[in-house]
Amino acid sequence: FGRVVLATVTLAVAVALACNAVGLTAALRAGAHAARSSDEGECAKLSAAVAAAPVPAFSDGSTGPPPDISNADLAAALARPRPGHCYFAANQSTLPPYYRSNIYHQSEFVWPMVETAMESLAPPSHVLWTSRMMEWSASIFSLLLPNTTLVAPRAAIESMRCREELCPNGRRVPFRAVGPTGGKRGYFAHALTAPRVRSLVMRACGLPEPRVVEQLVLVHLERHVAPSRNTSTRSGRRQMMDRDEVHAAMRAAAPDAELVIRTSPAGGSVCEQVRWLHGVGVVLTPHGSQLNNFVFAPPGLLLLEVLPWGLMGYPGHRAMLRYSGIRHVQLGSMRPPQHESGPFSNVSAERDCTARSGCLGWHRDRANIYVNASELAEVLRRELPAVRAAARAAMQARTAGAAA
Repeated sequence: FGRVVLATVTLAVAVALACNAVGLTAALRAGAHAARSSDEGECAKLSAAVAAAPVPAFSDGSTGPPPDISNADLAAALARPRPGHCYFAANQSTLPPYYRSNIYHQSEFVWPMVETAMESLAPPSHVLWTSRMMEWSASIFSLLLPNTTLVAPRAAIESMRCREELCPNGRRVPFRAVGPTGGKRGYFAHALTAPRVRSLVMRACGLPEPRVVEQLVLVHLERHVAPSRNTSTRSGRRQMMDRDEVHAAMRAAAPDAELVIRTSPAGGSVCEQVRWLHGVGVVLTPHGSQLNNFVFAPPGLLLLEVLPWGLMGYPGHRAMLRYSGIRHVQLGSMRPPQHESGPFSNVSAERDCTARSGCLGWHRDRANIYVNASELAEVLRRELPAVRAAARAAMQARTAGAAA
């Protein structure tokens, strides 16, 4: 009898919920219809505005910006968005979570969008970004496409009710993540783009073109790591250990140089993050998203990227920085102590760790970095002459320019 009563009560509750759901659905439909009706006027205005706009041709960004256009004219063209043209980041909802929290992965969308706008000289009126946009990404768009409207998550989804008017058929250009190593397309598909991006960003920030100064400056750039949840200390995520030995090797290789220790900023505008690159000759830093900003570094700068144990051979930022004009050398970390290896403390060979995604991921995300000071000294002995030659060439060019 108890089972019958329980079944009857359960059925009654289910019927009540179903009825409420029908009523709620009807109310939502009515509200959506009302919202659509109230938006029809605005959508009609959008439709009229874009109807008269020209439709520029787009390609895959393989030719880069026109080589004969000045930076001033290129910046002016990128400040004139074409009504009715939209770029949208496709399939963001299906991508891993780090696309919402890592500027390195967001740049898989940002740089191809910027390059396509530079190539066509026809920036979009809107960028639809249906996931979380980080401050760095928004800053790049605001500097290079200053009058393009960024439509971020909720608004981007809601704006789809006006999608036919906002972005008419044929004027919606999808961009998919190129992949963490640049994929077949690359972050920049053409060699001309990266130098132009650097020049335009410096111009927009009110900064001169970055240059390597005559007095060599060495920078140890530490990676910003947020405090852990339960303590005020930093967690062991790619912090460079044995710093005294590392700094001694850097000073021995260039005794006349100044050594500066910096920490990459946790946020802030691109202008704030790249201002310090002026006058820098060598930067030693762990693998991390802070390397994105070396797109804006002075040509001839020596970037020494130290990869976590298990990640040696990972192309990473090499694909992004290949056209930037800097010298990019990757070094590997020595094996961390066993207590930092967690469940992979028994893996002794780096190639074995690289072959196991769990081991690679653990040491990338949770272990510190141990630089081989002898290897660092050898790399500096090999690479510093070219850095000094670039500094001399820059000094001679400035002297000649001043004399003229």
